[in-house]
Parts: sequence; C-alpha cells; structure tokens
Amino acid sequence: MKSKGKVRWVILGVLILCAAVVVLRGLNRPRYTAEVHLEVLSDPNDRTSGPGARGMLPKDLEYLDRLSVATWISSRRTYRMLLERPEIRATAWLAAQGSDSALEDLSRWCRATPHRYESRITISMQAKQAEDAELIANTLAAITVEALVQHAQETDPAEETGLPRVMARMMGPADRPGPRP
Repeated sequence: MKSKGKVRWVILGVLILCAAVVVLRGLNRPRYTAEVHLEVLSDPNDRTSGPGARGMLPKDLEYLDRLSVATWISSRRTYRMLLERPEIRATAWLAAQGSDSALEDLSRWCRATPHRYESRITISMQAKQAEDAELIANTLAAITVEALVQHAQETDPAEETGLPRVMARMMGPADRPGPRP
C-alpha cells in the first residue's frame, strides 16, 4: 500500500513541475505582434513572354523572387544592418536583450513570409512592447525597400548581391488585398 501512495505523490509532483514550466515559459514569451506588408513586383524588363527558365511559368518565377527577398530579410547580415540603426539601438527591446542575444532573438521572433498567390511579403515581429515590435518591423521593411531600390539602380548586373531585380513598396491599409470570391 505504501508504494502506491509514493507513486501517486511522484506523479503529482511531476505534473506540478510541468505546469510550473509551462507557466514560466508563457511569461517569457512576447505579447505583441507587428506586421508590415511589402508589395513586390517583378521588373518587366527581366521577363520574357511565355515560360521562363527550366519551363517555369512567370507566376512561379515571381514567387521565387519573393522567396529570395524573404530569405534575404531573414538573414543574419540583414539583422546586423538592422541592429546598427540608431532608432533600433534606442529601443527598450535591445536594452533588455543586449547586442549578443539580439541576433538570436530576431531569428526566433522575426519572420518574413512570401505569399505564393499574392505579390507581397509579410514581415512580422513579436516583442513584449508593441512600440518596439512595430519599430523593428517597419525598420526592417524600410531597409529592404532601400536595398531593392539601390539594387535596381545599379548599372553593373554582374555584381551579385543576392537580391532579384524587383521593386517593392510598403502597403497601406487601402492596398491590402481583400478576400477572393
């Protein structure tokens, strides 16, 4: 009889410990999410009519362009460029993180998601303060637009920066696509 009582207390103790871990992890998670939508349009001068490389359709090529831009946004190099900005250095988020763990925090809570059937990329950032999440997402979108504009204006196409020749702009509430029938 005594062994059954001990087993019950051990099981109860493990359940309480698991519940405590779940609660503590929930307190440490960010509470606010900010999203920015970038409209990405392919350069019409780079495309030919009909299928493109390896028989791909123009829609697939445009999605690959958006995917490469989203990959560039999520790179450590872009995150370092973001952390060098003075407005980001002044945030409470960076003061709480420290510059060492900020890159890991960005890779965990910042996402760039290309949409397959829409010409946009969604950049989202989660943080404990809404202002910090909004500022980081907007600054990351601005860095991306600046890089794409600079890349489109380059005269030497042989220089490879990892970005496709596309144009991007931040979308406002009136530009967001509505539900499709």
